[in-house]
Amino acid sequence: MIPTNCMAAALCLGLTLILGTVQAQENAMLQIPPSLVECYNTSYFMNRDNRLPANMDTLISLIEKVENSYPTSGVQADIRTVAVSLLHRFRQDGIKRAPGVTAIDGVIPYSPTGFQFPKFRILLSRLIPGNANSFPNSSLTSVERCSLHFMLSSTFDTRVRGDENSVCNQLSQYRAHRLPRSAKNDDENNFIGDVEWLSEDTRPKRGRSAIPDSKYVQFGELDYETDWAYSGTEGTSQCPVEDGLVRTPWGTVSAGTVIAGIAAGVQQQTVQLNTLLALASQRRGRGRSQSQTTNSIDNRWAATLAGDLAEVTLVQVPVSTNNAASVGATGGWNDTVLPHWYFLSQRTNLEATDAEIRGGLDGLILAKNVANWRTQASSLKLSQLLRMYYSTNGVLSSGVNACSRQSQFPNVAPSAEMAEQTSAFAQVLDREMQLRVTLQPLAITQFASTAALSLVTYVPQSLNDVSCTATSSLDLTDVITPMTNLYIFLDTSWQYSSIVDYVFYVMQQLNIHPYASTVTLLSAQDGSVIVNTTHYITDVSQQWNVTTQATYAQGLNLPNVLRTIQNITQNLMNAEQTNSSLSGHSLVALIIPNQQTVNDGDSSYATTEIQYIQEQIPDLRFIYYGGGSIQRFASFVRDPTQDLFSLTLGSTVATSAGPVAKRITKIPRRIINPRCGSTWITSSWGTDQMDQYVGPGMVNFYRVSANYFFGTGSNRLVTIQSQNGGSYTICTSRSYEWPQQNSTTSSTNTNTIEQTCSQITGNSFSYDLSSACNGYYTITQCPDLYLSVQATTNTTSCTQDACQTPNQWRYIVSMTNMGCYSGVSGLAATIMDFFPFQQWSDVSNLTTVITDIYVFVDTYWPYNWVVDYVAYVLQGINIHPYASKVTLFAASDASVLVNTTDYIINVYEEWNSTSHYWHPPGFNLPLILNTLSNRVEDLLEADRVADNLGGRSLIALLIPSPTSFVNERDYDYCQSYIERLGQSLPNLHFIYYGGGALVRFHDFVQDPSKDLFVLNTEKSPELCGDPVITRIRQVPRRLSNPRCYSNGAISEFGMNSLKQFERLGSINFYRLDSLYLPVRQSMRYLKISPISSITFTVCTSRSLALPFRNLSAPLRDGESCESTALGSYSYDLTDACTGYDFEPCPPLFFSVQAQSFGEISCTDPECQTPDEAQYVISLNNLGCNGAVAQQVTLSLVASALLIVSLREN
Repeated sequence: MIPTNCMAAALCLGLTLILGTVQAQENAMLQIPPSLVECYNTSYFMNRDNRLPANMDTLISLIEKVENSYPTSGVQADIRTVAVSLLHRFRQDGIKRAPGVTAIDGVIPYSPTGFQFPKFRILLSRLIPGNANSFPNSSLTSVERCSLHFMLSSTFDTRVRGDENSVCNQLSQYRAHRLPRSAKNDDENNFIGDVEWLSEDTRPKRGRSAIPDSKYVQFGELDYETDWAYSGTEGTSQCPVEDGLVRTPWGTVSAGTVIAGIAAGVQQQTVQLNTLLALASQRRGRGRSQSQTTNSIDNRWAATLAGDLAEVTLVQVPVSTNNAASVGATGGWNDTVLPHWYFLSQRTNLEATDAEIRGGLDGLILAKNVANWRTQASSLKLSQLLRMYYSTNGVLSSGVNACSRQSQFPNVAPSAEMAEQTSAFAQVLDREMQLRVTLQPLAITQFASTAALSLVTYVPQSLNDVSCTATSSLDLTDVITPMTNLYIFLDTSWQYSSIVDYVFYVMQQLNIHPYASTVTLLSAQDGSVIVNTTHYITDVSQQWNVTTQATYAQGLNLPNVLRTIQNITQNLMNAEQTNSSLSGHSLVALIIPNQQTVNDGDSSYATTEIQYIQEQIPDLRFIYYGGGSIQRFASFVRDPTQDLFSLTLGSTVATSAGPVAKRITKIPRRIINPRCGSTWITSSWGTDQMDQYVGPGMVNFYRVSANYFFGTGSNRLVTIQSQNGGSYTICTSRSYEWPQQNSTTSSTNTNTIEQTCSQITGNSFSYDLSSACNGYYTITQCPDLYLSVQATTNTTSCTQDACQTPNQWRYIVSMTNMGCYSGVSGLAATIMDFFPFQQWSDVSNLTTVITDIYVFVDTYWPYNWVVDYVAYVLQGINIHPYASKVTLFAASDASVLVNTTDYIINVYEEWNSTSHYWHPPGFNLPLILNTLSNRVEDLLEADRVADNLGGRSLIALLIPSPTSFVNERDYDYCQSYIERLGQSLPNLHFIYYGGGALVRFHDFVQDPSKDLFVLNTEKSPELCGDPVITRIRQVPRRLSNPRCYSNGAISEFGMNSLKQFERLGSINFYRLDSLYLPVRQSMRYLKISPISSITFTVCTSRSLALPFRNLSAPLRDGESCESTALGSYSYDLTDACTGYDFEPCPPLFFSVQAQSFGEISCTDPECQTPDEAQYVISLNNLGCNGAVAQQVTLSLVASALLIVSLREN
């Protein structure tokens, strides 16, 4: 007899359970609940290809979305809240299609009529109570919600499809060859039953299509694009489809069972069997002889193995021969990378399939351990638990993980306990199921024992799952947690269904999760975004499909790719500057071309652009993974032996894409100075820091580019600070990318690596970079700093949101007083300026341009069309401090686009697609000439004040659009103006670089054969711009008399000097105009005085603009050369213009050429390279042609007034 207090407790519990049933989610009712109707009122989701891939990574990603959304709704959701709400919101087992029923308005031909539903109903209503009232529904899209529902809800589709001859035959072949595999095997280490076993010719993969309007679509006949087709034949398929599964590297599992096990484990309860039987009798409205057992039911067992075995006990054993139990049903996926269809190898005895056994065993293991793990990590998240369990490391270093399930089986599921729990739950389930037979309690107990014994035999002998056997030599990537910003440029001429697996396989290996890696998918043709930057790989599955891919232009346009990645990464650097972020991510551009090649024009442009990118974005790595001969891209990567990968369709996905993923994984994370941004300029110094995390047995590798410590600076440090008393090993190297201690990886030989390792415990490690580049002349010569962080011990649970698992260690990386140095910021000349000799064939290739250039752009040119052509020219003329300067104007009104600057990055900042259109389009040559006159006069006045001889050429580069012209009214005025400028400002040189027929500007240049260049946007910037750069190089540097006033008067005669620099073996060309040589003046001379202890050759001419000493040819007429080997060189200018009474006095052209060898070291700020030789130019007693200057000035003023008057009229 049951004591009174026990009866009272039982009644109280019964009332609680009844109330729980009423308040439980609607999923336990006998129809599809309203919250899941969206998944069944359209055939879109009936086609499994339109759901998200059914793998563990997808499930974890969706759970992370949910977890990260709870706080925004004001709910602090722990693992119990999330697990329970997922079950009550998305799971409903046993949903089947009603045969012969047509979908019409108000009728959905689906209902939970499968044998799995009664068990599920008991669990939700009585053993795992809760609800999903606070679930953040808006955190997931409809595709994500329905995909989650189908991943968590167990059922079978046994209808005949019509493809059984091909599908089932292949499945049976693979079934006959199933073998166990080790955890470190290739191809995702999965057992053979889960490999991609359907060949392309019998089961073509179908791409996901765009989401249609939410209305029911009728099933088509054999239409794989809208629904899996069914033949309409009555009967059962030879290889049915199983739902409610997710694929993992350690075997396919029933996901709903795993989550249910966790939910039961975090709110474990044991309920007396008689209590549940009494409730079951009330619900059925009938009684049955009570079992004499006093057993209780553990909800952890009922939610996992005992639940499935109870179905075997009731549904299968009573009707089988000799009442035998058969557990296990193998199957295979249609695809190992993007699994959507799981086909079973048999059509009977499906009450406990292999996937359900694994899910039940995993769920029970997790259920029995989760409470203990929560004491170690109180903030343990559901996503973290799944990530740890389905990994080689296991949960919190306990050694408990999916690949150990078989060894865990005897301990977690003792046969006696399993038989007892199966029998108890079967007694309750018997009251809820409509069986073909009527069973007595004793028979149920016997059948339950039979079912449990069958599982005890099956798991160790037939499950054949992946083992945990570890290899003695790990690959380096096995100890790296990827953390990258990945930009994928896809040539959409690839067929979606052919390429999708290869792309996704790479992404799946790169840890794309919140607080981890990001991915962006773009078109390789025009750089347009296919998938915006995301932390969720599920976003890629939704936004990139066969429909969306068809909307993007096909092909590969490498210049567009480079421009796009440059813009994106510069924006990223600016965002990092705003957020004071040290990054902690690698930066990778993965380009996936099909068969297209890069033409010569694009190749030349790409080579130059990549050099520029490497200076401006030093951490960006390009990787090519493409079809055809991949070596055609060898010149576009840093290391062709590591960064080029062939993509051959039909090859095994893991074999093809695996090396690509490993290469990306091995690229070290960036540590940057966020104060630099994309401009590489900072006016502030100090310390910036970031939190970083490393798991047990893992190593984080970092790279600090020399761009951040090239110049000398004091107290310039990289610091690693231990947190919470953890111990870390820090290794550094200036030559090896992956320094580490006690390495077990096959790719590391610490005996031959120059590295240093230190251990810290509760303190910090610092690396001094104050003088790290001493002795290196350029940034590229100075080696970067590579360092690694490896955790050794830690006892504190990681509770930050960024922790991917609770057993990660947190540490702080900080950068102090770092600099900002880039080839584009003026510290060193650009590649073309350092090594111009192969760019141009004439003697100008031996000179370094130093010019004041005024660029007038007709803004009628679309910005995106003209910017590359202008930028290419500017990049080739040495715009740096102490070198060339540029000013950019609008050609319509001479308004300033970019103020005078010697930093080319200022051009990129101030002139952009927005500012370009602030200025009116057009080409107004009179205004351009007036502006130039004023600007040059101001420049000369500044030279006079600074007592400066000049030493720079003077260029006006005009860039008219194809529609620009000089109208008849302005024509004569401009021609006259230019003639007068030639007298007053003879060193100003006009060059036209424009569209259309440039003969229309024939009369506005000194030499039309040399100074008119076509800007053809159908050709590359290199083909159009190289001749322009050559011409600019050919214009000699001007020398002027700073003692002259603008009116032509001279203050007093005397000497002025100018220090000059040039690389060994190079030539500087100069022009001294006769304007400064009027009438005879005694002691007027030019003098070249060496400073460096080398020999210079000085060549002069009054007729040749570029005189120089050519050792392989005799001197030309009018050319003379002398050496400074015996001392300074002098040229007498006393009578330089004597005798020129009836013809113009010619200017003096001269050059200074440094010998090609010598021991020199240039330390002045003006030195562009340390090997520059130095000399001084002195000019004594120059004059000023005052009469000409005054006459020209008066004429220019009169002309300006005239043009204003004409325009007003």
